[in-house]
Amino acid sequence: MTGLALIITYCFLCCLPCCMTNYYSNCYPLRHPKYVNYPICYVTSISAYDSTLKSIPEDVPALALVCDNFARTSIMSPGVFSRFTSLKSLTIEVCNISLVTSSSFRGLSGLQELLIFNSIVPELASNTFEHLVSLEVLVIVETKTPRLPDISHMTSLRHLNISHNDLHEVASTVTNLSSSDSRSRLTLIDLSYNNFTSLPWEVIRGGSSLESIYLKGLPSVTEITFPKDVNLKNVLVLHADNTHLKSVEMSSLESATQLQELHLFGCNQPLNLSGFDVFTRLIELSLNEFGITDSIWSELNSTELARLDLTNNNLTTVHIWQLPSLRVMRLGENNIAELAEGTFDRQLGLLLLNMSFNDVWVLPKKIFQGNPNLQALMLDHNKIKRLDRETFSFVTQLFYLDLSYNEISIIDRDVFRDLVSMRFMYLQGNKLLSLPTINHMLELNTLNVSYNYISQIVDGEMGMLKQLEIVDASNNMLTFVVPHMVSDCTSLLMLNLQNNFISKVGTFGFHPNLQMIRLDNNSITDFESASPFINMLNLKYLFIDGNKLVTLRPNWFPVSTVSITLGENVITEFFSTSFKNLPNLTTVNLVGNKFAFLMPSYSVNTFKVNSPKPVFEVSHNTFWCTCDMAYLKVIIEDGYSNNVFIDYYPKFLGLDTTFCLTPYENYTERPIADVPLSHFACQYNETFCDILCQCCDSPLEECPCALTCPEFCKCYQAGSGFKKTFFHIHCNDKGLEKVPQEIPSRATSVYLDGNSLNKLTQYELAHLSKVEILFLNRSKIEYLGDGLFDNCTSLLHLRLDYNYLISISKSLFDKLIELRSLYLNDNLINFIAKEAFANLNSVEIITLDKNRLIMLDAVYGISSLKSLTLSGNPWQCQCNTSTDVLRVLHALNDIIVDRGNMCCYYVGTARAEDEVSAATVQLLTKLSELSDRTCYNLMIFPYEDLCVLRADNVTGSYATHSSPAESLTLLVCLVVAMFVLLLIAVVVLVIIFKGREVQAWVYVNLGVRVYDKKAVIDKTDAGNKYFDAFISYSNKDSEFVSKVLVPALDEKGYRLCVHYRDFPVGQNITDTIFRAIEESSRTIMLLSRHFVESEWCRFEFQTAHYHILKEGSHRLVFILLDDLSDDELDPDLKVQLKSKTYLKFGDPWFWEKLFFALPDVRKVKDGTTEEDALNGMRILAGEKIVNNNDKPATVIQADIVLEEKC
Repeated sequence: MTGLALIITYCFLCCLPCCMTNYYSNCYPLRHPKYVNYPICYVTSISAYDSTLKSIPEDVPALALVCDNFARTSIMSPGVFSRFTSLKSLTIEVCNISLVTSSSFRGLSGLQELLIFNSIVPELASNTFEHLVSLEVLVIVETKTPRLPDISHMTSLRHLNISHNDLHEVASTVTNLSSSDSRSRLTLIDLSYNNFTSLPWEVIRGGSSLESIYLKGLPSVTEITFPKDVNLKNVLVLHADNTHLKSVEMSSLESATQLQELHLFGCNQPLNLSGFDVFTRLIELSLNEFGITDSIWSELNSTELARLDLTNNNLTTVHIWQLPSLRVMRLGENNIAELAEGTFDRQLGLLLLNMSFNDVWVLPKKIFQGNPNLQALMLDHNKIKRLDRETFSFVTQLFYLDLSYNEISIIDRDVFRDLVSMRFMYLQGNKLLSLPTINHMLELNTLNVSYNYISQIVDGEMGMLKQLEIVDASNNMLTFVVPHMVSDCTSLLMLNLQNNFISKVGTFGFHPNLQMIRLDNNSITDFESASPFINMLNLKYLFIDGNKLVTLRPNWFPVSTVSITLGENVITEFFSTSFKNLPNLTTVNLVGNKFAFLMPSYSVNTFKVNSPKPVFEVSHNTFWCTCDMAYLKVIIEDGYSNNVFIDYYPKFLGLDTTFCLTPYENYTERPIADVPLSHFACQYNETFCDILCQCCDSPLEECPCALTCPEFCKCYQAGSGFKKTFFHIHCNDKGLEKVPQEIPSRATSVYLDGNSLNKLTQYELAHLSKVEILFLNRSKIEYLGDGLFDNCTSLLHLRLDYNYLISISKSLFDKLIELRSLYLNDNLINFIAKEAFANLNSVEIITLDKNRLIMLDAVYGISSLKSLTLSGNPWQCQCNTSTDVLRVLHALNDIIVDRGNMCCYYVGTARAEDEVSAATVQLLTKLSELSDRTCYNLMIFPYEDLCVLRADNVTGSYATHSSPAESLTLLVCLVVAMFVLLLIAVVVLVIIFKGREVQAWVYVNLGVRVYDKKAVIDKTDAGNKYFDAFISYSNKDSEFVSKVLVPALDEKGYRLCVHYRDFPVGQNITDTIFRAIEESSRTIMLLSRHFVESEWCRFEFQTAHYHILKEGSHRLVFILLDDLSDDELDPDLKVQLKSKTYLKFGDPWFWEKLFFALPDVRKVKDGTTEEDALNGMRILAGEKIVNNNDKPATVIQADIVLEEKC
């Protein structure tokens, strides 16, 4: 045993307090083999001012100081220990030392032992220990110090442990020590777990008394070769575990003839065993990861060898006849495939054998007959296929057996009959079909038979196993759990049956100790008749997730339950007592249920006021978001601010990842956070009273708070009593001619849209004092009586759009001070009283578009307004009205959302007033006539040019009179102007009716494009599109394409893409079509009956249509070969034909129009025809080519791409 281990063992682990009273202040006595008076003291910090340190007597011979507050730094000032003149042993532990000086240990010249570990120590000066001249034991462990002070003056030092630090070298601190005669006193050196780049031989060179050398965990040391002047004749222990050595010169250890323990760790580099035969007294040998072969067996000749570890080498056989003293042998991770009979016959004292991760495929019958004392056997991860009945007959002391992850399928049920001492048995990962006989193993503690093919565990197979604590039968083929399967295993703590096919579970009875049951990932749909767990006395953790449970019934869980995992089931229903009487419950996991489910408040608010509340994990679920689930929405919005939630409800986690399936939203699924509280609704049809209304037994006229529902309407109760309740009445599209009086007075949302209400008088809405949302749109309303909304003071949103309203009176909206949005668009309103909106102090949205307004005074000065629509009204450009309109527009410019579409009409006057009820159709017709007038954008209307200047001219005409000559000149100018205007009119008419022909003629004959939007596209496409046009057609029209269309376009020099010559063979046809359209400036579509009947032609049209929507460009050219009716056309194709002018083959101007519709012919150099064709195919195949000459700028040379890939 090392010196450090000896000291720690005696001083801290094995030492017992003599009494629990204070020895000194915050000090307690420890028993020590050497010192009678040895206190351990808990100090705040090590300093001269610490009260505990000051209270310790001066003559104490040994002292251990433990800092109880690591955050407080210790300042070891000069002479801090100087008064302890008799001190022989000093231990410092768990301290944060910020200062150590050369005088900190002044006065401790007689100190023999200094131990500092698990502390933070600053870099120490070289003379820090200059006063410690008598030191025999120096331990500085786990301080991360980068430097060791000078210890060369410590002539009595025999034990040096400086492991677990950050040392890189120690040569400068031990030079004198290594050259001194006194160095022979050093018996133990521990340099482990530092950062030495090479071994510090200065410490150990020539030490004739050295017995133990520890070189563990030195990551930068890869070689051990002891210098010749290093005397190892007395070395008993050499440990270099966890130091990955590439080379070990065994011959340099030839002087270590007394070596008893040798531990070396390699990195799969071969180890030269030359000279190994000198170690004849070895007791422990560990050579890991050296690639050692079977030649090692001839080198091992120590008859005293008790522990042998050759893990992770290249052994294929086992020959240990010459090692009769072996107690522990580890041969795991080799290539051993076969064990001969008698392999272990001479190892009578063998206690542990580890042969994991080999290739053993068979165990001879009497392989262990010579090992009666064997206690632990590890044969996991081999290839054993069967076990003979006699295999374990001779190892009756065996208590640990690991046969996991073999291929055992054939096993005699009595193969383990003699293993009466067995405590830990691991058989997982085999091919067992049934459980072997184990009920005679009375001391069995752990049984693992997971990952096999066991289909049943019959009653009594685990009977009498009173010491059994853990059973793992997961990942088998069990289909049911027999009643009382483990009832006799009274010590059982954990039963794992997960990942089987269990559909039925029998009762576990009154099992006294079973704490955890795992039944997750099975096929359980329900627990028939009664819960199998309810009578268990100590069940705490129950896993039944990943099953097929539909209903969570009452009284399933015993009162001892702490955690329930129910996720990934198909639960749709909870009962009010599902979680009742569970005072110890801390966690319920409902994550990832596969169906939407309802978890009403009454099913979870069953916990007592003063009891701890469990956590419900509900992430990744979908809830039925009805009124019963509104409490969850309140928790999301307000947290647990309500005391009822604090007192009775669990804590919910994962609500941010849950979704709602909301009946009120037509079963739309969206995140629960996005569903408003008012949509957590339950439908009702019959009159009822909630908790706030107690008069339902009285006649309805005497019970205004009763919740009624008008006939043919749908009514909903929504929200939560914890925050706010809502009542929605949906009477939309019912053909109603008046407002139903059965609408309850507590209604918050009323939908009357889509009816025929015509006129609403003053008192029809008088009882709706709570309404917040009112829809009256699309209801053919012509008249709204004053005072109609006077009682609707809570109204927030009002829709009156799409009606026949003519005017808005001054007092109609006077009482709606809370209104947020008002929709009046799509009516016939020609007058709004100036003060009509004066009291709408909160309104943010008003829509007035598509009416007959010519004045804007009513909307001026509303400070809260954020959005206003005004387009589609007949604003007049007359000088007597435009000034007022422009003034209001300027003031409201930022909030008019459709200001770009506002027009005024300069021709015509305001229309005469009509009676709407008698002339609705005529008025609508007059509105449509506005499209024939000259429309000016009202935001850029030239008011000064058309109004101010004209006024000046009029004024001048009254002041002066023109002469006859001036009048003649004016007449001539007028005639010339009339002639020019007539000529312009003729040209305009020609352009209007023959514009395309004129454009085509000018382009074909003069090469000039007149007013052609496609020219901008072609300029953008220049160099970016490889083809001028892609021709889409039906194969049945191929004759027209190949003999008429393509030759004519080829002759003109257009670069075309057509199926029969350009599509690459073997490529995906849909990808090729997509690339063809994308790489073409135009797509020509030959429309015929064959085209509309072809699936591929429709696909090509849809792809081209997608590009039109994506780029907003005009790239489609339609050529009509057959006359087609609307019924024969695809809807999108029909829209395109109506919005674009098509070419009809047979038109005298057909070819001119076609050439005009295509881009300009690009200039192509001679001799590039074949290369262009090849490049076209490569582009359609998805390759990229370089941009040179006339090739597109968007492609890159394929050869370079391929070269880079190689």
